[in-house]
Amino acid sequence: MSAYLLSERDFGRVAKVVRTVEGETQRAAIPNVSSRVIPQPVSITFRNDSSETIPAYGCLAITGAEQNDDRLIFVKGEKPSSTACKSYAVNGPVDVEKNRYGQCFTSSWTRVLYDTGTPEPGDLYGPKASQWTISKDSNAIVACLGILDEDKRIMLAQFLAAPAACRFYIGTTTGAVTAGTGFHVSSLTALDGGAVPDPDHTGPDTWNVGNAAADGDGYAIDTAKVGKIIGWADGTLHPLDFPCPA
Repeated sequence: MSAYLLSERDFGRVAKVVRTVEGETQRAAIPNVSSRVIPQPVSITFRNDSSETIPAYGCLAITGAEQNDDRLIFVKGEKPSSTACKSYAVNGPVDVEKNRYGQCFTSSWTRVLYDTGTPEPGDLYGPKASQWTISKDSNAIVACLGILDEDKRIMLAQFLAAPAACRFYIGTTTGAVTAGTGFHVSSLTALDGGAVPDPDHTGPDTWNVGNAAADGDGYAIDTAKVGKIIGWADGTLHPLDFPCPA
Protein backbone atom coordinates (compact mmCIF):
# COMPACT_ATOMS: atom_id res chain seq x y z
CA MET A 1 0.00 0.00 0.00
CA SER A 2 1.33 3.42 -0.92
CA ALA A 3 1.32 6.23 1.63
CA TYR A 4 0.70 9.87 0.82
CA LEU A 5 1.47 12.95 2.88
CA LEU A 6 -1.09 15.75 2.74
CA SER A 7 -0.27 19.39 3.15
CA GLU A 8 -2.03 21.21 5.97
CA ARG A 9 -4.21 22.98 3.39
CA ASP A 10 -5.23 19.73 1.66
CA PHE A 11 -5.84 18.09 5.03
CA GLY A 12 -8.31 20.83 5.91
CA ARG A 13 -10.16 20.28 2.63
CA VAL A 14 -10.31 16.50 3.08
CA ALA A 15 -11.48 16.86 6.69
CA LYS A 16 -14.35 19.09 5.55
CA VAL A 17 -15.48 16.50 3.00
CA VAL A 18 -15.26 13.68 5.56
CA ARG A 19 -17.38 15.63 8.07
CA THR A 20 -20.02 16.22 5.40
CA VAL A 21 -20.10 12.55 4.32
CA GLU A 22 -20.25 11.28 7.91
CA GLY A 23 -23.15 13.60 8.67
CA GLU A 24 -25.11 12.50 5.58
CA THR A 25 -24.42 8.81 6.34
CA GLN A 26 -25.72 9.18 9.88
CA ARG A 27 -28.87 10.96 8.73
CA ALA A 28 -29.51 8.28 6.09
CA ALA A 29 -29.34 5.58 8.80
CA ILE A 30 -32.28 7.12 10.65
CA PRO A 31 -35.54 6.49 8.76
CA ASN A 32 -38.36 9.02 8.47
CA VAL A 33 -36.45 11.79 10.23
CA SER A 34 -35.70 15.11 8.57
CA SER A 35 -32.00 16.05 8.49
CA ARG A 36 -33.01 19.47 9.75
CA VAL A 37 -33.85 18.06 13.19
CA ILE A 38 -30.59 16.12 13.72
CA PRO A 39 -27.94 18.54 15.02
CA GLN A 40 -24.44 17.43 14.03
CA PRO A 41 -21.45 18.15 16.28
CA VAL A 42 -18.98 20.59 14.74
CA SER A 43 -15.34 19.49 14.77
CA ILE A 44 -12.18 21.58 15.02
CA THR A 45 -8.85 20.80 13.35
CA PHE A 46 -6.05 20.12 15.84
CA ARG A 47 -2.36 19.24 15.73
CA ASN A 48 -1.04 16.56 18.06
CA ASP A 49 1.77 18.30 19.96
CA SER A 50 2.27 15.42 22.39
CA SER A 51 4.95 12.73 22.11
CA GLU A 52 2.31 9.99 21.79
CA THR A 53 -0.41 8.89 19.40
CA ILE A 54 -3.78 10.22 20.51
CA PRO A 55 -6.29 7.35 20.37
CA ALA A 56 -9.66 7.66 18.70
CA TYR A 57 -12.13 9.30 21.11
CA GLY A 58 -9.32 10.22 23.50
CA CYS A 59 -9.49 13.38 25.62
CA LEU A 60 -6.85 16.04 24.96
CA ALA A 61 -5.83 19.33 26.55
CA ILE A 62 -5.98 22.42 24.34
CA THR A 63 -2.79 24.46 24.79
CA GLY A 64 -3.17 27.12 22.12
CA ALA A 65 -4.13 27.90 18.52
CA GLU A 66 -2.30 28.82 15.32
CA GLN A 67 -2.90 29.77 11.70
CA ASN A 68 -0.44 28.52 9.09
CA ASP A 69 0.63 30.08 5.80
CA ASP A 70 -2.29 28.38 4.03
CA ARG A 71 -4.67 30.07 6.49
CA LEU A 72 -5.60 26.77 8.11
CA ILE A 73 -6.62 27.51 11.68
CA PHE A 74 -6.02 24.74 14.20
CA VAL A 75 -5.70 24.22 17.93
CA LYS A 76 -2.76 22.49 19.58
CA GLY A 77 -3.51 19.38 21.64
CA GLU A 78 -1.48 17.58 24.28
CA LYS A 79 -1.99 14.85 26.85
CA PRO A 80 -3.78 16.03 30.02
CA SER A 81 -1.28 16.61 32.81
CA SER A 82 -1.05 18.03 36.32
CA THR A 83 -0.57 21.46 34.76
CA ALA A 84 -3.84 23.38 34.97
CA CYS A 85 -5.71 23.64 31.66
CA LYS A 86 -9.00 25.43 31.03
CA SER A 87 -9.91 23.89 27.65
CA TYR A 88 -10.24 20.25 26.66
CA ALA A 89 -11.48 18.43 23.57
CA VAL A 90 -12.23 14.89 22.42
CA ASN A 91 -10.51 13.36 19.39
CA GLY A 92 -12.61 12.05 16.52
CA PRO A 93 -12.82 8.42 15.30
CA VAL A 94 -9.20 8.19 14.04
CA ASP A 95 -5.91 7.74 15.94
CA VAL A 96 -3.67 10.78 15.42
CA GLU A 97 0.12 10.37 15.51
CA LYS A 98 2.41 13.02 16.98
CA ASN A 99 2.85 16.15 14.86
CA ARG A 100 -0.11 15.07 12.70
CA TYR A 101 -3.51 16.71 12.29
CA GLY A 102 -6.92 15.43 13.31
CA GLN A 103 -10.45 16.53 14.12
CA CYS A 104 -11.67 17.08 17.69
CA PHE A 105 -14.88 18.16 19.40
CA THR A 106 -15.47 20.70 22.17
CA SER A 107 -19.26 20.98 22.29
CA SER A 108 -22.54 19.11 21.80
CA TRP A 109 -22.37 15.30 22.13
CA THR A 110 -19.45 13.00 21.40
CA ARG A 111 -18.10 9.50 21.77
CA VAL A 112 -15.29 9.40 24.33
CA LEU A 113 -13.07 6.83 26.05
CA TYR A 114 -13.52 6.30 29.80
CA ASP A 115 -11.18 4.51 32.19
CA THR A 116 -12.96 2.23 34.66
CA GLY A 117 -16.31 1.40 36.18
CA THR A 118 -19.79 1.39 34.67
CA PRO A 119 -20.89 4.91 33.73
CA GLU A 120 -24.53 5.75 34.31
CA PRO A 121 -26.50 8.47 32.51
CA GLY A 122 -25.87 11.75 34.30
CA ASP A 123 -22.51 10.75 35.78
CA LEU A 124 -19.91 13.49 35.41
CA TYR A 125 -16.56 12.69 33.79
CA GLY A 126 -13.47 14.65 32.87
CA PRO A 127 -9.76 14.54 32.03
CA LYS A 128 -7.19 13.06 34.39
CA ALA A 129 -3.45 13.66 34.44
CA SER A 130 -1.32 11.32 32.30
CA GLN A 131 -4.17 9.52 30.55
CA TRP A 132 -6.21 9.91 27.36
CA THR A 133 -9.34 8.43 28.94
CA ILE A 134 -11.76 10.47 31.03
CA SER A 135 -12.45 9.61 34.66
CA LYS A 136 -15.47 9.91 36.93
CA ASP A 137 -15.65 12.97 39.21
CA SER A 138 -12.45 14.36 37.69
CA ASN A 139 -12.50 17.97 36.45
CA ALA A 140 -15.88 17.28 34.87
CA ILE A 141 -16.36 18.43 31.27
CA VAL A 142 -19.03 15.96 30.11
CA ALA A 143 -22.10 14.14 31.41
CA CYS A 144 -22.55 10.49 30.46
CA LEU A 145 -25.52 9.70 28.19
CA GLY A 146 -24.86 5.96 28.05
CA ILE A 147 -22.33 3.24 27.19
CA LEU A 148 -21.82 2.51 23.49
CA ASP A 149 -19.13 -0.16 23.75
CA GLU A 150 -18.40 -1.71 27.14
CA ASP A 151 -15.43 -3.75 25.90
CA LYS A 152 -13.66 -0.75 24.34
CA ARG A 153 -14.93 1.55 27.12
CA ILE A 154 -16.58 4.07 24.84
CA MET A 155 -19.47 6.18 26.11
CA LEU A 156 -21.73 8.74 24.50
CA ALA A 157 -21.42 11.99 26.43
CA GLN A 158 -22.77 15.52 26.43
CA PHE A 159 -20.35 18.41 26.93
CA LEU A 160 -21.19 20.56 29.93
CA ALA A 161 -21.84 24.26 29.41
CA ALA A 162 -18.89 26.36 30.61
CA PRO A 163 -20.62 27.69 33.77
CA ALA A 164 -21.46 24.12 34.80
CA ALA A 165 -17.89 22.87 34.53
CA CYS A 166 -16.56 21.72 37.88
CA ARG A 167 -13.72 19.89 39.62
CA PHE A 168 -13.70 17.47 42.52
CA TYR A 169 -11.42 17.42 45.54
CA ILE A 170 -10.81 15.51 48.77
CA GLY A 171 -10.29 17.55 51.94
CA THR A 172 -10.25 17.11 55.71
CA THR A 173 -12.29 19.38 57.96
CA THR A 174 -10.32 21.16 60.66
CA GLY A 175 -12.91 20.39 63.35
CA ALA A 176 -16.61 20.01 64.09
CA VAL A 177 -18.96 21.71 61.64
CA THR A 178 -22.41 23.18 62.35
CA ALA A 179 -25.10 22.65 59.70
CA GLY A 180 -25.51 25.72 57.52
CA THR A 181 -22.16 27.21 58.56
CA GLY A 182 -19.13 27.50 56.31
CA PHE A 183 -16.01 25.64 57.37
CA HIS A 184 -12.34 25.11 56.53
CA VAL A 185 -10.59 22.06 55.09
CA SER A 186 -6.93 21.12 54.96
CA SER A 187 -4.92 18.71 52.79
CA LEU A 188 -6.95 19.59 49.68
CA THR A 189 -6.26 17.10 46.86
CA ALA A 190 -7.67 17.21 43.30
CA LEU A 191 -9.15 13.91 42.12
CA ASP A 192 -7.94 14.61 38.57
CA GLY A 193 -4.34 14.77 39.78
CA GLY A 194 -4.05 18.45 38.87
CA ALA A 195 -3.20 21.56 40.86
CA VAL A 196 -5.47 22.85 43.63
CA PRO A 197 -6.59 26.46 44.17
CA ASP A 198 -4.44 28.72 46.30
CA PRO A 199 -5.40 28.40 49.98
CA ASP A 200 -7.59 31.09 51.51
CA HIS A 201 -5.45 31.07 54.66
CA THR A 202 -1.83 30.09 55.31
CA GLY A 203 0.10 28.80 58.31
CA PRO A 204 -1.30 26.12 58.06
CA ASP A 205 -2.92 26.11 54.63
CA THR A 206 -6.72 25.90 54.71
CA TRP A 207 -9.55 26.47 52.23
CA ASN A 208 -12.99 27.96 52.78
CA VAL A 209 -15.95 25.71 51.97
CA GLY A 210 -19.50 27.07 51.62
CA ASN A 211 -22.09 25.18 53.65
CA ALA A 212 -25.34 27.13 53.36
CA ALA A 213 -28.76 25.52 53.15
CA ALA A 214 -28.72 26.17 49.40
CA ASP A 215 -25.75 23.77 49.18
CA GLY A 216 -27.95 20.87 50.28
CA ASP A 217 -29.33 21.93 53.70
CA GLY A 218 -25.80 22.19 55.04
CA TYR A 219 -23.62 19.51 56.56
CA ALA A 220 -23.25 18.91 60.30
CA ILE A 221 -19.95 17.15 61.07
CA ASP A 222 -19.05 16.17 64.61
CA THR A 223 -15.27 16.04 64.22
CA ALA A 224 -12.46 16.26 61.67
CA LYS A 225 -13.60 14.16 58.70
CA VAL A 226 -12.42 13.40 55.18
CA GLY A 227 -14.96 14.18 52.46
CA LYS A 228 -15.51 15.01 48.82
CA ILE A 229 -15.73 18.65 47.74
CA ILE A 230 -16.96 20.15 44.49
CA GLY A 231 -15.38 23.27 43.02
CA TRP A 232 -17.44 25.34 40.59
CA ALA A 233 -16.19 27.51 37.72
CA ASP A 234 -16.62 30.63 39.88
CA GLY A 235 -13.85 29.36 42.18
CA THR A 236 -16.06 28.50 45.16
CA LEU A 237 -15.87 25.19 47.02
CA HIS A 238 -18.90 23.35 48.41
CA PRO A 239 -19.39 20.06 50.31
CA LEU A 240 -20.47 17.14 48.15
CA ASP A 241 -20.15 14.06 50.36
CA PHE A 242 -19.16 14.10 54.02
CA PRO A 243 -19.98 11.64 56.84
CA CYS A 244 -22.52 13.19 59.20
CA PRO A 245 -23.43 12.41 62.83
CA ALA A 246 -25.81 9.51 63.32
